[in-house]
Amino acid sequence: MAQVTLEDYEVHFRYLFEYLGGDIAKEDITADLFRAYIDWMIHDKGLSPVTANVRIRTMRAFIRFAFVEGYIQSPLHEKIKLLKTEEDTLESFTTAEVKALLDKVDTSTFAGFRDFVMICTLLDTMARISELVALKRSNVNIN
Repeated sequence: MAQVTLEDYEVHFRYLFEYLGGDIAKEDITADLFRAYIDWMIHDKGLSPVTANVRIRTMRAFIRFAFVEGYIQSPLHEKIKLLKTEEDTLESFTTAEVKALLDKVDTSTFAGFRDFVMICTLLDTMARISELVALKRSNVNIN
């Protein structure tokens, strides 16, 4: 797991522990508890629904893990829903815009060719730039 992901999880769990006020017994882990936690994030902490949903996804993944591993007996993760949010309206590049971008890169130099390959990789894989930059040779199976 990436270091950034682990740090994000730590932030998300700190929020949950702040709400809980510390450890709780597994019998107290209920869907109502998490619904109240969601309400607390929105109304008391003032988080946007989008930000709260990031934390909800983390909690659902953790609860799913706890259920699959037998730590809790009920599939609570199925009862906890994301908040309604406005649909993202990010527009993608047109084919002409992609061609114009690639035409600006000077592939006769090492740096230009590298940039060209990076742009193509990002477009082809939809990877994040941080994921591409962190990529190591050992992460790639040439075969």
